[in-house]
Amino acid sequence: MTEGIIVAVITAIGVILAAFVGGVLKKKNNKKQEQQISQNQTQNVTVNNFLGEKVEHDSNDEKKDSSATSNLKLKLQILFIDDEKFKMMENIKKAGWQNVSYKKDITNLDDPAILKAHIVFVDINGVGQNLFPKNQGIGLAAAIKNKYSQKQVCIYSAEPHMLDPDLKKVDYTLQKNAEPIQFYNFIEEFGHKCFNE
Repeated sequence: MTEGIIVAVITAIGVILAAFVGGVLKKKNNKKQEQQISQNQTQNVTVNNFLGEKVEHDSNDEKKDSSATSNLKLKLQILFIDDEKFKMMENIKKAGWQNVSYKKDITNLDDPAILKAHIVFVDINGVGQNLFPKNQGIGLAAAIKNKYSQKQVCIYSAEPHMLDPDLKKVDYTLQKNAEPIQFYNFIEEFGHKCFNE
């Protein structure tokens, strides 16, 4: 009878060892499969957007967006029409936008600076006086948009005139003292439209 107990104990130990070894091997296989799956699948990252809501971003999409923005920074032509230079132009250049130009005023809608530009920022006051003495920059911006509908036009001013009907013809309005990020966001959002992207 002791032989039967010894055999039963050895068998039980063998079953336990087999189960243990099988479990360890299964965990290793599962771990390998998980690694392969994570390498083959796109990595999703959860971040908080500016409203605090959780948003999932695909890291491959972020790389594509980053590459597209880098390309956009190289080819997009940005023009500021303002009777005085202001710091935002330098901020945009420092943010990596390669082609930022400045004109004190425009006296001809076929000005080479306008023809070359994809995005045109127009100050409300002090520009366009020769063409639009009454509406100045608002009239100039509306005329640019009317003549060159594919261009993205943004009006800005230290004193916004939001009630003028010509403002509806432009793509966007900003206050002159807006945060740099607001200018960057406009450029990125509307810059792609210049190339039908």
